[in-house]
Amino acid sequence: MRTTAGTISNAVVPRDESALWRAMLQFLVPQTLGVALQLISNTVTIAYLGRLIGAPALAAASTFFPIFFLLTSFLLGLFSGGVVLVGQAHGAGDTAGVRAVVGTTLCIGGTLSVGVAAAGYATAADILVLIGSPPDILVMATGYSQATFIALPLLVILFAYLVLLRGTGDALTPLWAMILWIALGFVLTPALIQGWFGLPRMGVRSAPYGNLAASGVTLAALLLWLKRCGHPFAPDRAFVAALRFDATIAVRLLGIGIPAGVQVALVALSEVVVVSLVNTFGSDATAAYGIFNQVISYVQAPARAAAVAASVFGAQAIGARQSDRLGAVARIGVLLAIMAGALVIGAVYLFSGNILSVFTGVPGPRSIAHHALVVTLWSHLLVGVAGVLAGVMRSSGDVLVPTAVSVAAIWAIQLPAAYVLSRRLGLDGVWVGYAVAFVVTLVAQAAYYLLIWRYRTHWQLV
Repeated sequence: MRTTAGTISNAVVPRDESALWRAMLQFLVPQTLGVALQLISNTVTIAYLGRLIGAPALAAASTFFPIFFLLTSFLLGLFSGGVVLVGQAHGAGDTAGVRAVVGTTLCIGGTLSVGVAAAGYATAADILVLIGSPPDILVMATGYSQATFIALPLLVILFAYLVLLRGTGDALTPLWAMILWIALGFVLTPALIQGWFGLPRMGVRSAPYGNLAASGVTLAALLLWLKRCGHPFAPDRAFVAALRFDATIAVRLLGIGIPAGVQVALVALSEVVVVSLVNTFGSDATAAYGIFNQVISYVQAPARAAAVAASVFGAQAIGARQSDRLGAVARIGVLLAIMAGALVIGAVYLFSGNILSVFTGVPGPRSIAHHALVVTLWSHLLVGVAGVLAGVMRSSGDVLVPTAVSVAAIWAIQLPAAYVLSRRLGLDGVWVGYAVAFVVTLVAQAAYYLLIWRYRTHWQLV
């Protein structure tokens, strides 16, 4: 159920089917826009580095990103656990419980981010050498990496707030905060690159330092807004008192967060394997793979939003002792994922030529990327459905089986299939491997949901 920034009532999932549709749709739209805006921000930042500084800066950022994603994946998983617990407490109308979950999540996330930042800053150069970064960009890549680690803790706190707010059903406030953060980044990054307004020229460090400044301003504005609205997340006396480590909550949080973090990390690692396989087909294939991934990130935005919506509304239903509404949450979530996904996928099919030309004007990579989209786009509808089912199950704290299914589909199905089929079908085998894995994932998630999970009792809080 969607809430305003200033309220946290005894939330229940609407009994009326049309009201539940409206509530989940009101959550889905801003959540999807938020994901899309974040992707646009990443794309524009890459363009700034490449066009305003040059190819070496672009290469420096590109070589570091997979490392950064792996190092922060656990934090992403941790916050997904926080969303479930906030949703359950919110559904039960337990304001003190919401504050306690947020306080513990911020303590754990903040502490871990400082540790990761310190270790990453100290070892950035060694890590880059270890992964074989080209010597001519090593100094620049090290500077970019260290600046990114400096910005990490504040960025983590901001995104923790934005993610946890969604647990109350509020996807609109995080969207406005995201718009402010992105807008500031759009101005600050080129300002630091070019030295506008008398600012120092920061070179390749401009993007992470711009993000640091944008995060600080956005977090301050968000806290002021929440305080004005009297929101439980506002930094008042009650919230500050809850800003501590609670061992009981931490156990519940990590029970959900660790499997989710492991899944994100293994997915990121699998992409390293895929790109190494694609590399064997030449530089055009590698360039096409990068373009393909950019487009697919946008295609997956509605599916990711639908999965988050299912998890939030499922958690609220469990907190409100309305486990009988879990079936409706899953059903509506699946339909929303299919409808939103079909709309985006259809648009990409129709306008793929125009979309791909944004990324490159070179015929070879563009043709390969187009073919990859034709082969795989339809299967991302299946990803959306499987994600919603996993999200509903995660809302009850059942994460091990859905996570194991997702990981096994990648490492036991997709990667072996891509390797074997690429030897028979060429590069097409890599794309077919994705589709095969997505089919297996949906079948396995649906089987577990329909045959086992839905017959369990889910009124207990995890």
